[in-house]
Amino acid sequence: MRRREFITGSTVLLIAPRAAGAQAKAHRIGYLAQGYSSDRNSKNQLDGFRHGLRELGYEEGRNLSIEYRWAELNLDRLPAMAAELIELKVELIATVATRASLAAKQATSTIPIVMTVSLHAVESGLVNSLSGPGGNVTGMTGLSDVTIVKRLELLREVLPTLERVAVLWNPDFYRRRPEPQWSALEAAAPRVGLSLHALEARVEEDLERAFKGAVQNGAHAILVLPDPLTIRYGMRLGQLGTILSQISPLADAAPSSSSTEG
Repeated sequence: MRRREFITGSTVLLIAPRAAGAQAKAHRIGYLAQGYSSDRNSKNQLDGFRHGLRELGYEEGRNLSIEYRWAELNLDRLPAMAAELIELKVELIATVATRASLAAKQATSTIPIVMTVSLHAVESGLVNSLSGPGGNVTGMTGLSDVTIVKRLELLREVLPTLERVAVLWNPDFYRRRPEPQWSALEAAAPRVGLSLHALEARVEEDLERAFKGAVQNGAHAILVLPDPLTIRYGMRLGQLGTILSQISPLADAAPSSSSTEG
């Protein structure tokens, strides 16, 4: 398949199948994800991916095979998994999340890479610009450094007496490059009259400790920077938000005191 034939501005679009009666060519593509295959979020993403392919006439076992690689949050495995897909001579690599996209791009400059989920693709170096990606990477990205600042502004509007906000993030996930969301928050916080307190969480067991730390440090709201850990345990984060809502004197001012991005 040629690049222009399957990338049309949506997440993943493949060329329409051949006319009825023509022998369909079997295509092989790669699917590189940094999360767990057993996750509900991962399953939903994969179901949507397969559904889109079927709508375009591509079905596993008939005219399409998909090579799956799941890093299970062990991000150091991603480069080797990307190399495996290249050795299998896949025609395209669909990636789930930014680090998977970076691993694929570092592994090949010729095989097309389609980002099904990613963040700040320009800042991370995945593409040259939104209007002209260049290279072999395209797909979808979220402008999270912009939207996370908007969440900070909305917290100020909802809680006018708010002074201190905790920011939950995973340093292991962001250790290999600067985090534009945190930089954007640091720049915006003084403008809206807020101070920030960083909370670190690397594994599930850290989440409850981080929320309790937010209360101990006088935070009345929490912003969550997205990564595989916080996305996987999004429901748990919502439950832990009750810690703040029960203790915070500002709790009556808003229906929710935690904000997540996924």
